[in-house]
Amino acid sequence: MLSLVPSIFMPHSSSSAAIRVGIVHSLSGSLARYETSLKDAALLAIAQINQSGGVLGRQIEPIVVDSQSDPTVFAQQARSLLEAGVTTLFGGYTSASRKAVLSMLAEQNGLLWYPAGYEGLECSANVFYTGGCLNQQIEPAVDWAAQHQGDRLYLLGSEGMFARTAHQVIRAQLRHLGGTVLGETLVAFGRQDFAEAIAHIQQLKPDLIFSTLNGSSNLAFYQQCSEAGITADHIPIVSAGVSGLDLQPVARMAVGHYVCGHYFQRLDTELNHAFVRQFHRHCGLGRRIGESAEAAYAQVYLWKQAVEQAQSWESDRIRNAAVDQTFEAPGGLVRIAANQHVHRYGRIGKILPDGQIEVIWSGERLIQPLPWLGLEETQFAGAEAVIGLLADVSAWMQRERSPAQTPAQPSDLATETVPSASNPSELVTPQATDSPDNDSLFRFLSEFAPMPIVVTRMSDGQVIYANNQLASMFGASLAELTRRQAPDFYDDPVDQLRLMDTLTQQGSLYNYEVRFKTVDGLPFWVTLSAQPLSLNGEQVFLTTLYDITDRRLAEDALKQLGAKYTALVEQLPAIVYIAEFGADGAWHYVSPQIQSLLNFAPADWLDNPSAWYEQLHPDDRARVMQDEAVSRTNGTTFRSEYRMFTRDGRIVWIRDEAALLPQEPGQPLMMQGVLLNVSDRKHAEEVLRQSEEQLRQQTQQLAITLEELQQTQTQLVGDIARREIVEAALQESLQQLESANQEIISLNARLKRENLRMAAELDVTRQIQRMLLPKEHELLQIEDLEIAGFMEPADEVGGDYYDVIARNGKVKIGIGDVSGHGLESGVLMLMVQTAVRTLLTTGETNPYRFLGTLNQAIYDNLQRMNSDKNLTLTLLDYHAGTLSLTGQHEEIIVIRANGDVERIDTIDLGFPIGLEADIAHLIGETQFQVRSGDVIVLYTDGITEAEDMANVQYGLDRLCDVVQSNRQRSAREIQQTVIDDVLQHIGKQRVYDDITLLILKKK
Repeated sequence: MLSLVPSIFMPHSSSSAAIRVGIVHSLSGSLARYETSLKDAALLAIAQINQSGGVLGRQIEPIVVDSQSDPTVFAQQARSLLEAGVTTLFGGYTSASRKAVLSMLAEQNGLLWYPAGYEGLECSANVFYTGGCLNQQIEPAVDWAAQHQGDRLYLLGSEGMFARTAHQVIRAQLRHLGGTVLGETLVAFGRQDFAEAIAHIQQLKPDLIFSTLNGSSNLAFYQQCSEAGITADHIPIVSAGVSGLDLQPVARMAVGHYVCGHYFQRLDTELNHAFVRQFHRHCGLGRRIGESAEAAYAQVYLWKQAVEQAQSWESDRIRNAAVDQTFEAPGGLVRIAANQHVHRYGRIGKILPDGQIEVIWSGERLIQPLPWLGLEETQFAGAEAVIGLLADVSAWMQRERSPAQTPAQPSDLATETVPSASNPSELVTPQATDSPDNDSLFRFLSEFAPMPIVVTRMSDGQVIYANNQLASMFGASLAELTRRQAPDFYDDPVDQLRLMDTLTQQGSLYNYEVRFKTVDGLPFWVTLSAQPLSLNGEQVFLTTLYDITDRRLAEDALKQLGAKYTALVEQLPAIVYIAEFGADGAWHYVSPQIQSLLNFAPADWLDNPSAWYEQLHPDDRARVMQDEAVSRTNGTTFRSEYRMFTRDGRIVWIRDEAALLPQEPGQPLMMQGVLLNVSDRKHAEEVLRQSEEQLRQQTQQLAITLEELQQTQTQLVGDIARREIVEAALQESLQQLESANQEIISLNARLKRENLRMAAELDVTRQIQRMLLPKEHELLQIEDLEIAGFMEPADEVGGDYYDVIARNGKVKIGIGDVSGHGLESGVLMLMVQTAVRTLLTTGETNPYRFLGTLNQAIYDNLQRMNSDKNLTLTLLDYHAGTLSLTGQHEEIIVIRANGDVERIDTIDLGFPIGLEADIAHLIGETQFQVRSGDVIVLYTDGITEAEDMANVQYGLDRLCDVVQSNRQRSAREIQQTVIDDVLQHIGKQRVYDDITLLILKKK
C-alpha cells in the first residue's frame, strides 16, 4: 500500500517493532480542502509522541491513504488496512464515510477514531466519536442566542439528517425557553440561490438566523445576505456548519456574524498558542485550523493513553481502557464518556474581516455528549426533539411512497421500433429495399429511433451499430461505441453473465434492470429489452434501453431512509409506538424495548388493542384519559406521567410523550410517541418529599434549641472577665495595625523613588531611539530617492525599527517590528540597529550572510537575556534603479508612476529574527526595477491593524488607495497624508501598536 506520509512525520525507526496505524482522509476531490488539515494534525501528534519515546516503547508508523472524497473508496481503503493487520484507524469526515465502514469494523474488530462533529443517533462499539454531538454544539448556542440576541429564530439548513435533527432540537429547546421558530427552509446540498429564503427572512424579521448550511452554500448565502442588506447589526447569523476555511472568500461579507462550535484557532490560551505554532511550523504558515483538525490531533493522544493504560494493542482492551481518559487539548480538557463520545466545552465565535473567528463566549463546564439527544438520560427536551424527528421522518417516508406521475415505460416505446426475430427486415428505413444494407440500417438507428438502441454480435459481443441516443447515454461518439464490445458497458461484469443466462433461458428480455457505466466510468441504471435476430447472415441482439437511474436512486434513498428509521426506533433506549387515541385504540407499531421495560412482546399489544389500558394503574386512568382528550381537542403534543403494571405485576412509572400524526379523511386520529421509564426519578421525588418532612421536624426542634440558647446568652452578658480579655486583644491589634501602617508608608516612599528611576531610564532609552533614527540631512544626500520616515511608539519605548544608510553609492534600508513593545522590545530594536550598521562597516555585502549573521547575533543575545522576543525584518539594497529584498516582514507596496499597484509578499524571503539560531536555509532574495515617479511604501502592522471605535481595522487596501491617489506628490507629503488618514481612522480609540511608515520615491 502506498504511504503518503511526509518525511518529517516518519517515525524515528523503521524496525519491525513499530506499531502501524491507519490515517484515512480525503487528499483529493471536493473534501480535500477540509480533510488535509485533519491528516496533518494527526501526523503532528504522532510525530510528537514518537519524539517523546512512542507508545509502550514502540514507535508509531502512520500509513496514510487517500479516500478521494468518496465513501466507497473510504470503505475500500479501510478494509485494505484492516486486512493488512492495522486495527486502529484515524479518519473520516462525513457521516456517509463513517457509516460505510461500521459493519466492516464490527467484523474485523477494528477501531475508528472519528474527529468530525455529526448529527448523533449512533453508538457503535467500534467507533470513538471525538468531534462532538449536536447537543454540545446546538444547545449552548441557542441558550446564548436567546440571552444576547433574541428568541425569535429563522432556521436554514442543507437537506439531510444533520439539519433535520438540529432543527428539531432547536424547536424543542425554544419551546422550553419561551421562544419560537418563525420560519424554516431546507435546501438541496450545494444550493447557491437563496433569493426566496432571503425574501422570507426580510418579511418575517427574526431576531437571528440559525444556519445549518454546509459547504459552498455558506459562501453564496453570506454574499447574498450582504447584497440584500442583511448584516450582523441587522439580523445576525449563527452558523453550525461553517469553518474559517469556508469563510476566506467572503470574509468581509460575513464580518460580525457568529459561529458555534468547540474550538476556534484564535482561542487565547497558552496551550492553544503553542499548538498553532507547532502546526504552522510543521505544516506551513498561514494554514487554517478548524475544530475537526483539533479533534484529529487530540484523539491520537487519547488513543495513546488508552493503549498505555491497557498495556495492550488489542481493540477490546483499548476500548475498555479509553473510557474516562482525559487530555488537555488545544481547545481545553476533553474526556471520553462511556458511550465513546467526548465531553467538550461549547463556544461562540465572531467572524473577523480576515475570515478568522474570535472567541466571544466560552462555557464554564464540560458538556456531556448525548448522541440520542438526551433521551438516554430522560431529559424531556431531548425526548421531545426525537418525537418530532420521528414524525418528520414518517411523513417524509410517506411522501416518498406516494405514487407519482411516471414516464412511458420502455416496453411502451419499444413496440414502435423493436423488430421481431422472425422479420429482421423491419429494421430498414421506409426507403430501404427488402434486403437492407448497412448504410440504410445505420441511418435508421441514428436518425429515426426515439430511444437508445444498440445491435451487438452474439458470437463476441461486438457493437455493430448504435444510435445517437445511445452515444449520448454513454457519453461517447458513435465511432467509439462501435469499437467496443458489450462487456465494456457493464459496471459489474458478472451482470453481463447473468443477463446472458436469462436471455438464453427465455429467448428474449423485456424490461430487465441492469447497471451500466459511461465511458468515464460513471454508473447508471437502465431497463433493457433485448431481441435476438439474424442480420445480413449474422446472429445479433437488438437491444433498447431506458434510463431509470433517478428512479433507482429514489428507491435506494427510500430503502436507506427506512433502514435509518428502523435503526433509530429500535436502538432508542425507550419504547417507540404508533397508536390510535382511546382506551381501545389499536396499536400499529411498538418497538422491541417493550420487552425489557414491561416484559411484554410487541405482538401482545399489537394483537390486543386494550392491552395498554388494561396495564394502566386504575388510580391513574381517569387523569390520563383526560390528558388524551385535551391533546386531541387542541391538536397539541400529548404528555402524561402514570403508573403501569408489568407482566409480572411490578409497578413502573412511565413518562408518555406523543406527537399527533397527519390525519387522512375518514381515518382514526393517530399519535406517535415514546414511553420512558421514570421510576428512578419518581423514587427520588418521594425521597425528597420525605426529606422535606424530616427537615420540617428538625426546624421545630431547632426553634426549641434557640430558646435555650437565648437563656444562656443572658448569663454570658454579665461575664466581665471575658469582656476585658477581648478589649485587651483589641488594643494589641490596634498597635499591630499602627506598626503595619508605618511600614506601608515606608514602602510607598521607596516605590516612588523606584518609579522615578525607571521613568528616567525609559526616557533615556526613548531619547536614544530617536537619536538613532536617520536625520533629515542624511536622507536629502541620497540623490536618486526622496525618502520620508515616521515612527511613533504606542508606549514610552517602542519596538518598531527603520533605518536608511548610504554607503559607497549604495543605500541600505531596513524596517522591522519587534514582538510587543516597551523597554525590552526597545532594547532589541537598538541591538538590531547597531548590528546592521556594524555589518555595513565591516563591508559585508552578501545579503544571505548579512541577514544570517545578524540573526545569529540577535539570537545569542536573546538567549542570554532569557527573552522570548523576536522580530520581523526586511532589508532593502538600492543601487542604480534596482531594489533588492531579503527578510520576512509585511508586504512591500509599489505604486508605479502610472498608478499600477504591486504588492510583494516577503513570507518566503526569511524567518523571524531571533526565533531560531540558524535561518540560512530560509533566506530568500528578490529584485525589481524602480523607475522615475515610482513610490515604494514600507510600514509596520501598527498602520494596517489600527482600529477605530468599532474595532474595524485600517487595512492594507485603504493604505494602497491613499498612496495611489497621492502618488504625484512628494514623499514627505505622501507620508504626512497617510499618517493623517490613519489618525483620523483611529479617532478616540486607544493606539495599541507602534506606528512606523517609510515612503521612498524615485526622482
